Amino acid sequence: MQEPENQQQSSETNASHTEEEKQPIHMHAAERAQHRRQKRERRMIGWILILLLFCTVAFFLLTSLVKHFMPKKGTVTPPASSMVTTQSSVQESHAKEAVSNDSATSESKVVSDKSEESVAEAGTGIFAGTAQPKANTGDAVQDAKGKGNNHNTAANVYAYNTTDVKEAMYHGKKIFDHRLAFLTFDDGVDSNSTPLLLDTLKELGVPATFFMVGKSFTPNHKALLERAMAEGHALALHSFDHTYEKLYPGRHGNAKEIFGQYKKCMDALHELLGDSVNPKVWRYPGGHMSWKDLDEGDRLLAKEGVQWIDWNCLNGDAEGRKSPTSTKAQVSRIIESWGEYGKPQVITILMHDTGAKTLTRNSVPAIVKALRAEGFSFGVLE
Repeated sequence: MQEPENQQQSSETNASHTEEEKQPIHMHAAERAQHRRQKRERRMIGWILILLLFCTVAFFLLTSLVKHFMPKKGTVTPPASSMVTTQSSVQESHAKEAVSNDSATSESKVVSDKSEESVAEAGTGIFAGTAQPKANTGDAVQDAKGKGNNHNTAANVYAYNTTDVKEAMYHGKKIFDHRLAFLTFDDGVDSNSTPLLLDTLKELGVPATFFMVGKSFTPNHKALLERAMAEGHALALHSFDHTYEKLYPGRHGNAKEIFGQYKKCMDALHELLGDSVNPKVWRYPGGHMSWKDLDEGDRLLAKEGVQWIDWNCLNGDAEGRKSPTSTKAQVSRIIESWGEYGKPQVITILMHDTGAKTLTRNSVPAIVKALRAEGFSFGVLE
């Protein structure tokens, strides 16, 4: 009778051992499942990080490509015709030119009027630049059809013959239906000043004529000369060394020295930029009005097709102790000197391009604004 009881106890004991043996198996399975989940989670996090890294690299590559291929701010497409008009944007200007029936004809005429040398250079090198897009004020339209080789071909639309400009300055000759101003800067090229002036003029969208001293035509200034031309400005000459004692001994013009300095200027410029760059505008240091007996010097220059020009307006930055000491005073000096000549329709403004002329560089935007308010558009001399 004891045997069934023992058998029962034995069964219970075996069952107990079975449960104890099963328990670790269930626990190991749970741990393995948890381990697999953690492994999947780590793998997922890794892929997410890789995807984020890929997206970041792709974004920076795309941004770099866009910056590389998009036009830089301030870049102006050369006008398709020989007319430049004031527009709210370059795109509007292009749209207006596109609907002009004679735009292609006008450009063809400008090219056909050029010398064979100019035609050979048109559309290449420094002649393949742009015109400053805001040369005009209000509804003014310029179509000067210039032919000079002291600026790029796109700037022909606002390039005027120096003889005509002098006649308009002093004798009232009508060369334009609106008031016309020539911003001129003497004494460059200057590594510290000229780049800042070019930046300012580009931002304002107006052209200028740079009367440069020939001894500055050196290789380290080549890029500045090329930039000035490519951006629609004009080059002009201001002697080779700007030395009064050599040019005007005893305040009398030395024709041989004057002509010799002109030739030295041209030799230096041609060595830098090539024979196709031929400025035909000359400003005597100190001004033609300041010296005696310049007739022979004028005649020798004229034989080379070179015309001299002074000014009938100035900002006063070379008047010594009387020079204005603020932007407001420089603007006032320009308006005042314009009035002293009877407020002519055409003005040529004397300013200077040297490192020391900080006030002039800073005042250019205010000067341009004041001239626009008076109805002036802007051109270059040839």
